[in-house]
Amino acid sequence: MNEIVDQILQTEKRLEEILQKARQEAQEIRQKAEKDASQKVEEARKKAHLALSSAIENAKKESQRLKDERLKKADDEGKAILEKNRKAIDDLIIDIVRLVIQTEYSEKDT
Repeated sequence: MNEIVDQILQTEKRLEEILQKARQEAQEIRQKAEKDASQKVEEARKKAHLALSSAIENAKKESQRLKDERLKKADDEGKAILEKNRKAIDDLIIDIVRLVIQTEYSEKDT
């Protein structure tokens, strides 16, 4: 009978050791899984940050390109207007100069 009790106690002791080892392995697996998950989240965060930074940089470049394009278009249109009206502008300048000269002569005569 003592043998049976001893065998039961030894079996319980081995079971307890097996359970303790299983608990420890489960804890290690959980910790590794948490560490892996944390690393994956950090990697995803970094990738998202890089993607966002890249998108922002591309948007800035596109914005600058559009700005430059519009400024050039406005400059070209302004030059075209000046060129188109060059004769009229030159005639106005000549008329203004004549008026100034006539006014100066008129004031000298008085």
